[in-house]
Amino acid sequence: MGKKENIRLLKEATDRLIKFVQNNPNYHKSYGMGESLSNYVNQLERDLHKKKRRYKTYLPGTIVYVHFGMNFGEEFSKTHYAITLSKNDNKNKRTVTVIPLTSKSGDDKMKLDFNFSRELFHLTHQVAKEESKKSEENLISEINSRLPSDIEPYTSLEDLTYLFDNWEEYDDLLNKVAEEIKKSTKLLESASKQMDRFQKTTEKTTYAALDCVTTIDKNKIESRISEIDVLSATVLGDVQLKKLSNLVYKAVILYLHS
Repeated sequence: MGKKENIRLLKEATDRLIKFVQNNPNYHKSYGMGESLSNYVNQLERDLHKKKRRYKTYLPGTIVYVHFGMNFGEEFSKTHYAITLSKNDNKNKRTVTVIPLTSKSGDDKMKLDFNFSRELFHLTHQVAKEESKKSEENLISEINSRLPSDIEPYTSLEDLTYLFDNWEEYDDLLNKVAEEIKKSTKLLESASKQMDRFQKTTEKTTYAALDCVTTIDKNKIESRISEIDVLSATVLGDVQLKKLSNLVYKAVILYLHS
């Protein structure tokens, strides 16, 4: 195929795709089509420049959020949670093997032993509280280290009367307090958004799709949006991971002998 023919087919396919999405806006694969194609082009541009980079490493059993892109038929498409399976991941390795998660049951699906969304919901809430508390404690410790010995140490940031009465001396600390409040507010807002996402599916049962194990480029994994983001940071317990690994192994053996 020549270059001109390639461009002609590309333009034709693009026009057909746009018309398809416009004419079928409620078709489930129409949703996110623009984002998927944009991600694909972004990756092509990165590949063209071949910039060597170091990649995030994932322990086996890490829960991640993956942009699978647009695929055919029953293949996983768009965004889904998944669990990493690779045992010897490293920063120079660009790919990782994952098993997608789904709410659809079936013979090739393994029900998780815990409520997936509910656990992530509570974990996000817990991490947000602990992060906010840790930051506040560090700031209180810094404030107390600067106070005169005859002033009672602070235990919270609720009443800073002494600092305000002596603002010329403690102006830098008051600015830090203001920045800390902004940071904590932003973290809690971020946590709230994630918790809302998990809350929508807390009543659904989650299954691991044993028949859909696949190896993906790590660029398809959504990056953590903040230090309280539990995705890409939460790892399955040993018992659950071993159970999953054994079933994946059996599924592969059955496939090879079918």
